[in-house]
Amino acid sequence: MFYKVIAWRIMFVTFLGRECPDLPCDVVFSEAEWKSVWKVVENEDPPKQAPTLSRFIPVLATLGGYNDRQGDGPPGAEVIWRGTRRMLDFAMCWRAFGPDQ
Repeated sequence: MFYKVIAWRIMFVTFLGRECPDLPCDVVFSEAEWKSVWKVVENEDPPKQAPTLSRFIPVLATLGGYNDRQGDGPPGAEVIWRGTRRMLDFAMCWRAFGPDQ
């Protein structure tokens, strides 16, 4: 049952990014989650305001193996799942050792 809840969230994030791309990512992700992923993947300080889902989902999916090439379609559930697993570790470290500590 636990995995069904996780699978639902992954599918929700995947399709919400496609259907509501202008929604800020902090609607779905905590501040520690999106900021830590941004810092790791983009190698720069996170923006002051949360990026849109259309901007953040490919960044998250990059952690799961998404290449984000010009001809690639939107990231799917599998790369978002892999990226989310890594994101949770980064967020835990961000909360413990991040810039606000």
